[in-house]
Amino acid sequence: MLDNSVNLLPLDDLLKFGLRQEFVNKLNTYTNVCFPVQSAVLPILLNNKNGFLPPRDIVICSPTGSGKTLCYVLPILNNIRFVEDASAVYALIIAPSASLTEQIFKEFEKFNVFNAKIVALYGNTTYFHERSLLFPNNSCISQAHLIIATPGRLLDHLMDNDGNFINLSILRFLVIDEADKMQDTARIEWLDVIERLSCASIASTNNLSISSLTNNYKQNCHLQKILVSATLLLDVNKLYIWNLRCPQLFLATDKEVEEENVQEQQNVESGQMSILLPECLNHKILICDQKLKPLILFQQIKLHLSEWNKIIVFVNKKQTSYRLSYLLHKLNSSNLFKLAELSSNLHRYRLLKLIKSFRNGKIRILIACDQFSRGVDVQDVDCVINYDVPINERIFIHRAGRTARAMKGGLLLSLFTKDEKMRLKKQLSGHNLWKNVEELNNFKVEDEEAIKQYKKALAQLESECLPKTIKRTRKRILENGH
Repeated sequence: MLDNSVNLLPLDDLLKFGLRQEFVNKLNTYTNVCFPVQSAVLPILLNNKNGFLPPRDIVICSPTGSGKTLCYVLPILNNIRFVEDASAVYALIIAPSASLTEQIFKEFEKFNVFNAKIVALYGNTTYFHERSLLFPNNSCISQAHLIIATPGRLLDHLMDNDGNFINLSILRFLVIDEADKMQDTARIEWLDVIERLSCASIASTNNLSISSLTNNYKQNCHLQKILVSATLLLDVNKLYIWNLRCPQLFLATDKEVEEENVQEQQNVESGQMSILLPECLNHKILICDQKLKPLILFQQIKLHLSEWNKIIVFVNKKQTSYRLSYLLHKLNSSNLFKLAELSSNLHRYRLLKLIKSFRNGKIRILIACDQFSRGVDVQDVDCVINYDVPINERIFIHRAGRTARAMKGGLLLSLFTKDEKMRLKKQLSGHNLWKNVEELNNFKVEDEEAIKQYKKALAQLESECLPKTIKRTRKRILENGH
């Protein structure tokens, strides 16, 4: 068990654990100390020698924006420099969404000081172009040290019978980012395939017989799994599906002290849930009338234009996203700010273009459903707004994790009715997340002109949506007879 208070490691201290000077030099352009979770995890992973005994698997549970990604990026790239041959994959990183995969890929590229061959497979380009990246110059064996992929895209390439081969036989690292989102289906859909093709097939992950250890040592293939998440169900039955070897759990705890704490735990109780909020998050709830929510949201944005440069508004349904976007556009007739709706109807190129515009400040406000609450990596989001009550505490934590990243302050503003507030309070209290919540009760819209403009926008919205509703109803009657 680690001491509850983790000292922040100066970057130069990583040298004694084996990190190359080139990485320290690169890190120095961003920070001069490691974040708390990095201070706990990096010495363990950097100091892992591929010796006779296999390394323990790692589980990292820490808030979004706390620096979890670098906990595996640096050790993997630090070790890849010893691997000259790229005909066998050295590390494989799995992420549940294309946006998160892209984010991880960019982080690896940022620190790729030794020019490791890195390929990302997540559908941002054509399947055939991805094949050309994996198999350049008509090679029949993949030429990548490191593959970052979504599960489905990876399986497509692994199972392709075009005569080319992705060699996982000496896979050293298997990283599963946002593991909680995949734990219910991973074993059935893709984990068995990866284990069968990797060195895990040579011997069971927990097989410590002399013959098994000797065989793995000779082939230099002690596979180490690293599970990463901001919200992880610490249920022994859930963790069992990952087939972990003597796992070490690094859990960031939200103590009422200035320093964020990280603990290493070897045992977890069945059914225990670990959900973590960014320490610098400020959570406020504004009690409001359901009918006036869009107008109150608009008024709040106007009121804080000088403070909120980047805002993400989360809703539960695509229809709500469309309606809210429409109303805000109408209310914003004087063009005080630019906003965009992230919709599943958008082509991926258009989607990425909008996120890029949000990153560089051309767009101030994004309206999104929860499918975008993971993997949208934007620095310095000043405010996240809960327009609808999140359906569960995991959705809440991932919404909140879009702000207050990298130990910077951020605001989570929930626009709820009294009933919605009680629902959220009940949802969060069981996980110790209802703490220091500031409730605002007396906000009223007194601008008669704004109310008049809002009612006009509502009428326009209803008149536009009604024909579409009639068409859908007519189509359903024709198809189903009722």
